[in-house]
Amino acid sequence: MSQLCGQASAAPDRVEPTGHCPARAARCVVGLSLCLCAVPLLLLGCRSQAQTRRLFPRVRLARPTGYLEFVTRHRQHDLEPKTGDDRTGFSETVFEENLALETEGYLYHPGLFDFTLGGLFGLIQHNAENVYGGKRETVSNEGTVQEFNLEGEILKWRRIRGFVRARRDQALEPRAFRTSLETTTTDYGMLWRYVDDKWPTSLQFNYTDVRLDPLGDLEEKHRRTNTDLIFQTDYRFTRKSVLSLDYKRETVDEEPQERDYDSDEVTLKHRWEFGRREGNSLESDLNYRSQRGFLELERLRWRENLRLQHTDRFRTWYKFEAIDRVRSDLSGPESIGERSYSVSASLEHRLYENLVSQVTGFALTQDFDSGVEIDRLGVQATFNYRRSNPWGILLGDYSFHVNTEDRAGANLAAERLDQEHIFNEPNPVILTGPRVDPGSIVIRDESRVTVYREGSDYRVFTIGDRIEIFRVPTGRIIDGQVVLIDYLVEIGGTYTLTTIGQTLSLRQRFDFGLSPYYRLRWQHQRLSPEENSGITPEEISAHLFGLEFRRGLLTLTGEHEIQYSTLTPFDSTRLGLDFNRRFDSGGTGTIRARWVDTRYGSPNKRTSRFFTIEGRYRHAISRNLNFEGAVQYRNEKDSLSGDDDGIDLDLSLDLFVRKTEVRVTYEYGRYNDDFAKSEASALFVQVRRRF
Repeated sequence: MSQLCGQASAAPDRVEPTGHCPARAARCVVGLSLCLCAVPLLLLGCRSQAQTRRLFPRVRLARPTGYLEFVTRHRQHDLEPKTGDDRTGFSETVFEENLALETEGYLYHPGLFDFTLGGLFGLIQHNAENVYGGKRETVSNEGTVQEFNLEGEILKWRRIRGFVRARRDQALEPRAFRTSLETTTTDYGMLWRYVDDKWPTSLQFNYTDVRLDPLGDLEEKHRRTNTDLIFQTDYRFTRKSVLSLDYKRETVDEEPQERDYDSDEVTLKHRWEFGRREGNSLESDLNYRSQRGFLELERLRWRENLRLQHTDRFRTWYKFEAIDRVRSDLSGPESIGERSYSVSASLEHRLYENLVSQVTGFALTQDFDSGVEIDRLGVQATFNYRRSNPWGILLGDYSFHVNTEDRAGANLAAERLDQEHIFNEPNPVILTGPRVDPGSIVIRDESRVTVYREGSDYRVFTIGDRIEIFRVPTGRIIDGQVVLIDYLVEIGGTYTLTTIGQTLSLRQRFDFGLSPYYRLRWQHQRLSPEENSGITPEEISAHLFGLEFRRGLLTLTGEHEIQYSTLTPFDSTRLGLDFNRRFDSGGTGTIRARWVDTRYGSPNKRTSRFFTIEGRYRHAISRNLNFEGAVQYRNEKDSLSGDDDGIDLDLSLDLFVRKTEVRVTYEYGRYNDDFAKSEASALFVQVRRRF
């Protein structure tokens, strides 16, 4: 897919619904006007300097560069359910013809306004057919591609200088078993800076409008608009004493979800460095935030952070935080008032380069208006050991911690919003903590627009206080993706939970590449009283034995882990292989394989065997011709979720002839599980001529 300056794909420019806000429509008109105005300026760049001076004597433009481009893409998916449901099929064809132009120049003088200017203009035709639930949907439409990019610097050699930008990007994002998603991102920004050694100041404005428009008619359109106004200033009493003031005004509008809000946030900070070689510092932070909208919040926060460097090998930290906040509750109409205070102290000692010791103690108290009280106390000690020996290097780590949590009061539901997690196959995303409500889980992508569905995109399993979320391979969540998770937890209750734990890790790295290692994890929990608390204590004793061998570009790993637990006991064996090779013919190959065999014991008996192998090869056949291929096979046998296997193939060929670029990409995927058989293929052809 193509984008301005040849980076992403373009998509049709959709017509706004008649009920849209005039202010938003005006912003789009301004962006389109900038785009249209860029055309004559770019064409003028092709004229002689004399002609340009006569028409626009204060504008200097370089000769424009760009490219002509033709893109075609065809995708097809077929899904055959095994439960007697109707067969699902999908096919889509897209054609694009684009012209991109880019130039740079300045207004009157480079020191006044120096800028780069570009635009992409074209046509797009889209045809799709979707068969779902016995219904057949046919979509056919045409549109225009309009992108622009303006970046400029004002008075760049002055103490007061500015930066401006105006950008619009369009793209078509393929989606499994659905029509492509047209994404249009419009971004405006301005930044003014006052450069001064005593009082540096900046004022920034950002406006971003993201529209997501499914090309089919069965889904709703989505839109998210962010507007930010940021003011920052510092006053430097001395080089070691700096006072800072930050203010941020933010407005967020989302459609069709009702998650609109606006907020004001003010932060006053002071940093003071003192002592020998400025090794000591004191940071003070006073923050106030007021948020109105789908989630009401008013918060006052005070932080102190003291760092003392006593000697070159000994230092300490001291932290204090006080919070007073009132927030609305998504589970009901009542608001939650909370006051919390926390203190912590840490010390670190280095014995040469061999031993680093750290000890940390903390205390936290929370009082809620509903009567809930939570007190936490804890201490942790860690030791990191490193020692060279005649055979290589010995590494050792040990940590010990004791935490006590004391709660009193009636149960109260509280929300957890935008918790970041990463899906790394075959491991699930785990939500820990007492009394998480599995039915309240909502998973979205990082843009907060795509909401994933349980069953088709992910599955949730509850094991005691542990919530495991597994990615469905044929769903929209990809391996390695960052997601945002919202859920409700119950706080309150009357109980005391004490946790004692320790971890030990040993590794010997031999000079010839072999590294045996061992890890121990031990945990003991005590609950009082044990009845009617809704909490299940967990006893854990886990032993991991591993062996790693590295020689050149080859890495082999083998692990065996045994975990004795009152909730999640298991026995797991893991093998891994990584290999990279550069061949004399000019090719580069990579092989990556993983095999995991896990058996879970009572009370949740389950067996799981996972295997995946991936190979990639890239070869420069000639100076102008490159080939790249990748294939991945995946197989999983799970007594709980069923068996599945799949294969994915990607082939790409790039040809460069002078100023002409040709790219051909073919993709094929097949997946089979207990629910359905699916097969998908895609062909992408791009021809670009630069000038």
